[in-house]
Amino acid sequence: MGNSDNRDHYMFVIEADSRFQYLVRMTLFDNDNNIVLEGSQYPMQKTLGQGLYTIRLDTNGSIEDTVFLLNHDVRYKLSHCKEPLTEAGVLMPPPMYSAVPLDEKVYASSQEYYRKPAIDLATLHTWPIQPMTTNSSIYLFVRFYSRERYEQLKNEEKAASMTDFRLLNHLGIVICDLANEAGAIVNDEDGWMVFNGLLSPGLYLLEFTGPEPRQIPVYLLENFHTQLFLVLDKKPVFSSLRIFLQKERRFDPCDARNIYTDLLFTRLQNKDITLEEGLERSICNGELEGFMLHLLYAYITVLAKKEPNDFRYNVMHPLFHHHAWLQGPLPDWRAICILGGSLSGYSGTVEPIRGVPILYPGYLAIKEAAVVPEHKDLIREKSLNDLITVHALYDSLITTFTPVTIKIDELLTVNSNPRWKTKEPTGTPQTDKYREPYYANYYSNIRGDKMWDEFMAGYQGDTANWLEFLIYELVSKEHIRNPELLSQRLRISVITINRTIEEVRRKLYNKAWSSDNQQVQPPATHDPTPARLMKAYYNESLESL
Repeated sequence: MGNSDNRDHYMFVIEADSRFQYLVRMTLFDNDNNIVLEGSQYPMQKTLGQGLYTIRLDTNGSIEDTVFLLNHDVRYKLSHCKEPLTEAGVLMPPPMYSAVPLDEKVYASSQEYYRKPAIDLATLHTWPIQPMTTNSSIYLFVRFYSRERYEQLKNEEKAASMTDFRLLNHLGIVICDLANEAGAIVNDEDGWMVFNGLLSPGLYLLEFTGPEPRQIPVYLLENFHTQLFLVLDKKPVFSSLRIFLQKERRFDPCDARNIYTDLLFTRLQNKDITLEEGLERSICNGELEGFMLHLLYAYITVLAKKEPNDFRYNVMHPLFHHHAWLQGPLPDWRAICILGGSLSGYSGTVEPIRGVPILYPGYLAIKEAAVVPEHKDLIREKSLNDLITVHALYDSLITTFTPVTIKIDELLTVNSNPRWKTKEPTGTPQTDKYREPYYANYYSNIRGDKMWDEFMAGYQGDTANWLEFLIYELVSKEHIRNPELLSQRLRISVITINRTIEEVRRKLYNKAWSSDNQQVQPPATHDPTPARLMKAYYNESLESL
């Protein structure tokens, strides 16, 4: 760095190690707090007048400021360590944090005692049951923030259990329960757990069974390996959840594709839909590839309302593939088409969407689109997109929801009286298990005032279902007795509205059957208790993303 001289303007230059390219945003302020230079694509330079300036380095919310006097040409370099053979002033960016133990020179959360087992066990079978022929696997790596935090929580007996997880198929059948540590490798000293097993392609549900349980949709694709990383504390930190889909069954913490995937995860979760031109070019020309990287890029592109071009189409095209077990593309592709303005997706018709999107913005897009009457068939009755309406949670970029019961309804006839019997599905998973329910004619064909009277009588007041409560409030206080109007008012699919009404009415019929078919009259008055789970998220809109 040079000495002071008598010029009025000087050159400011800032460079960065390649590992910090796009990861660290630099903002240069003058003495009046005006922005004179900003970006995350290095090097950057600008000729500036003499005076005091502030360099602000931002790594996804972690900020550090450096004030300097510009009275000569200066050059700074972002680096993880001092470089004695350079004249540049070294700036060390604030550390980054992630559930994924990535490059330790960038991420302060990548301790060696987490990074090494994550690498070593990514290629190892920990589950003894292996299909005969498959090239898809699930890899779950659960860890605490640090060994010190784990020890503190363990001593206080407040640490979340590392094995309170189980894996279900899309029918709700438990495939593996880690509570008995079947297939899990647990390290009680450092605080981590790994599960790694081969499974056939399809949709699975990873369920946390501890306090505040929830489920996570997990897709296994042919010739891809699904990797999940999650931080635990007193309970799982679901906002930290990261999902990678890799072509190779291994984990490389220094792979740029993994680092930029984590970067886009964090940005989209923070509702930051900016993307540097250089990073976008690297993704589009194939220099940076990866299923989740391209998926996140596609979401950012449509949410930023960028005009489509050939480069972007080529990146999104792998998501276009037909998956036989879904009878179409992944639901995230359909959601991206909806966000991009094409409800029909790829087929020219509004086909039902099978499966729930991996990312929560995709679920919101489908939920909002299905409110439009001519698009109501996007959501099938008793599909996951229907069932999770009252269960969906919004504290993670990944779609998560409180556990849903996936059952097949079957109408049995006993003593000439139709009765409902719900049984757990049995048998081996097949490609098409999405079954429409069967209804008794006399039950489902009742409409008009009698239907609404039965709904009012069947509502039990102390339910934890906030949607039942809201429907009851609108029917009783505002006299709205039209499912389509309720759908528009609540911004929820009429398919879900009708199913909810039917389920409340079914409680009345169940009560009648259990009383030897004695007539149940609607009570004269009904004072409901507000639903315990009534959440503000029921009317979450796309504008919030």
